[in-house]
Amino acid sequence: MEDERWKMEDGRCKMKAGRWKMQDESWKMKDGRWKMEDGRWKMEDGRWKMEDGRWKMEDGRWKMEASINLQINMNEKTLELLNRTFKFGIRILKFLNALPDNYIYRIPKGQLARSAVSPGTNYEEAQGAVSRRDFTHKISICYKESRESIYWLKVLKELYPEEKYNLEFEDIIKEAKELKKIFASIKKSSSENIVKS
Repeated sequence: MEDERWKMEDGRCKMKAGRWKMQDESWKMKDGRWKMEDGRWKMEDGRWKMEDGRWKMEDGRWKMEASINLQINMNEKTLELLNRTFKFGIRILKFLNALPDNYIYRIPKGQLARSAVSPGTNYEEAQGAVSRRDFTHKISICYKESRESIYWLKVLKELYPEEKYNLEFEDIIKEAKELKKIFASIKKSSSENIVKS
């Protein structure tokens, strides 16, 4: 094809206008922008590249790879923990409401009410984290609030020593300790991933 645009040589198409050409089944754009080689698109001006289905920005600002997904996967374990932290908060609020009222005791009861619902709310927020650091920060709050809940539960257990409350206190404290361990583990893994990335 000799219209000063396209021509074919040795089974290869070339565009003479300085833009597109195909050589050895590989498309290239010669104006310094896009090219496709071995089924992979690249942008030659030092900005975006797509390799093996992953986008990268070469100026060190943005990148998205298969191994980095800022939307936390809502897998079975995540859903289970969301439900567990929700029930933990509700259980404590109902239990506090059932305890006899006392003006002085309202202070630790109020503190426990706040810390008990915090792991659930912050873990829910963590599912919408905008970065790994944001996710780790939310998990850190879940961990700290779980620890605080254990403290206030122990305080109230001493303030309400009646046997009829003892079993419930022990059971809730056990659950709070398990949540603390879970969030400590998630926090550790998340922090290690930040260091690696």
